[in-house]
Amino acid sequence: MGRQMVEAFLLEGANVSYSARTTNGAEFNDFLKTLPATNKATAVGTALDVSSKAALEDWVKASVEKFGGLDTVIANGMVVLFLVFDRASNF
Repeated sequence: MGRQMVEAFLLEGANVSYSARTTNGAEFNDFLKTLPATNKATAVGTALDVSSKAALEDWVKASVEKFGGLDTVIANGMVVLFLVFDRASNF
């Protein structure tokens, strides 16, 4: 399900920061090559343990710094909702 969501956002021209237990950060390189030249979307992958509050916070901060903001969050790991998005200041 995660791959299809990332690809759907990329098709719309969105930059995507995704995480997984393991990733080489290049999972979507071939997909990105199929997009029209006018689509400047990019995907950045990060391996992390979603049960670690510190790792999640670092990943969110790095994503915001990389892309200049955060518009949408899709949490496939329910623990994310409790560890990172537990207060309004994290949005």
